[in-house]
Amino acid sequence: MRKPVNIQVDLSPLEAAVKQMGTAIQPFNLGGTKGDIVIELERAEGVEIKLEDLEVKQGLLHYRDMQVVLFIPDHSRWGGLFERTVNDGSKGNKFHIGDCQKLEEMKRKDRFDRYAVSRNPDGKFKIYGSDSQKNEISAIVKLNVCQYCLELLNYKDASESSQHRRQVAQEFDINEFFANYSSLFKELPRNTSNGKIGYSDDWKDISARTREQANYICQSCKVNLSEQKSLLHVHHINGIKSDNTFANLLVLCADCHRKQPCHECMHVSHKDIQQINRLRREQGITNCPLSWGEAFKYADPAVHGALSHSQRLGYKVPFVAYALTDVHGHHISDLEVAWTDLKEGICITKPAVVPAGWKLFSIEEALHQAKGLHSQNQLPF
Repeated sequence: MRKPVNIQVDLSPLEAAVKQMGTAIQPFNLGGTKGDIVIELERAEGVEIKLEDLEVKQGLLHYRDMQVVLFIPDHSRWGGLFERTVNDGSKGNKFHIGDCQKLEEMKRKDRFDRYAVSRNPDGKFKIYGSDSQKNEISAIVKLNVCQYCLELLNYKDASESSQHRRQVAQEFDINEFFANYSSLFKELPRNTSNGKIGYSDDWKDISARTREQANYICQSCKVNLSEQKSLLHVHHINGIKSDNTFANLLVLCADCHRKQPCHECMHVSHKDIQQINRLRREQGITNCPLSWGEAFKYADPAVHGALSHSQRLGYKVPFVAYALTDVHGHHISDLEVAWTDLKEGICITKPAVVPAGWKLFSIEEALHQAKGLHSQNQLPF
């Protein structure tokens, strides 16, 4: 990694002049703002970091409260690797989306300084190497995702088999990946959103009128959002934002809307998903016995990996958005999914108090436990 240059600058004369003018001194940061960091992360070059700057939450990689991936820019350490990677990105070093066993190995070997973080929505990375004359050259390429990471997160059932895992890796879309875990983060990479481009000038009025005509009910899951109108959207079925014909408009809650094809750019916060699921529960939509398909439909996609493990292990279909209460019936927390007969649940944010007999798991803990049960060939029933 490049070593930072320490520059000492005496600004006291300037500060004295500012005080003489009667103006307040504003803080100045040579390190740049968070906005600058976001821009750097969304470029193919990424940002070089230290191990201590990287956080792992729910098995995912965080940098400054943003979801990131890790990659190795330097492709010059093995003969011909750079040239092979430029010709075929699958030949290069894999990028990481989770805290997998390969990353743990690199940490143990003190080789983590080779990595940079990125959240480039193009899924491309800038790598460098040397030509035959030892000149440093670079290229922007599309690398493959690490299959150990896919298995760790059970992303799209990647732990099902090695053959299926290879297929998931080949079809991996970084925007779709970020979108599946978007509720765990404050925002998606900015370049995945095209804002209001293509919408007609009167779209706001059309949207309001269309939602009102639908009685503020999602036409997919049937949740009534008359008291939470901001969580109800209007979807263009054919994807053409200027086509506001009645047949092309579909009223959807934010959760159902973001699960439509080509809507990976849509960010829905965990708070909003919980609110929608709370209303689904209160309105009886998710209280009746669900099928596994319905459980996946209503559950936050961030828990789908753990949910898939549970299905394969023989668990019964869980409750979605289960309201956990204490012995007095006081509400404690809304669990993402829960098996009341086992008194087990998965939650993104654990409550401070857990009722006696209950076991609550984070997504990461649920994934690790499922992996252990798989290896021991244990079934709960």
